[in-house]
Amino acid sequence: MKKSTILLLLVMFVFVIGMGGCAKKQTIKPDEKIEEAEATDEQAEFIPEESVRDKSFSDSSDLEDVYFGFDNYNVSSRYRAILNENASWLNDQENAYIQIEGHCDERGTIEYNLALGQRRATSVRNYLIKLGIDPKKISTISYGEEKPFDTGSNEDSWAANRRAHFLVRFE
Repeated sequence: MKKSTILLLLVMFVFVIGMGGCAKKQTIKPDEKIEEAEATDEQAEFIPEESVRDKSFSDSSDLEDVYFGFDNYNVSSRYRAILNENASWLNDQENAYIQIEGHCDERGTIEYNLALGQRRATSVRNYLIKLGIDPKKISTISYGEEKPFDTGSNEDSWAANRRAHFLVRFE
């Protein structure tokens, strides 16, 4: 009887421990922390794009990059003026198409940074669309942390890598 009681207690113990391990764990998805950021008018709803990524794009000295704070994809007031200038240039170039690359610093997981980079590119895209740029002329892509502008591992380098970069092609 003593063995059966011990065996029963052991089975119950394993069952209780096993059930505790099966409890629903909360995991943070790559974009959850980002969505907690304060919503602004620059965070427009997602507007689907027509992909033009299969074409050849190149750097343009006419379009300035937009930079972001840590863990942020909101277009700050400092960069709205730059986007206004970029939009003006795009309006003057009827045959120009752009690709907006979203980039991040090296901190965070690959998945998180890809999602953050996409949100940055989409935020910039939506802002340009609000300024009257044809959505069919804009594509986005995220490189996350994979194509850093500055390969250092310090605050200055990280700040330089948190950006939306513009590429242009002409048809």
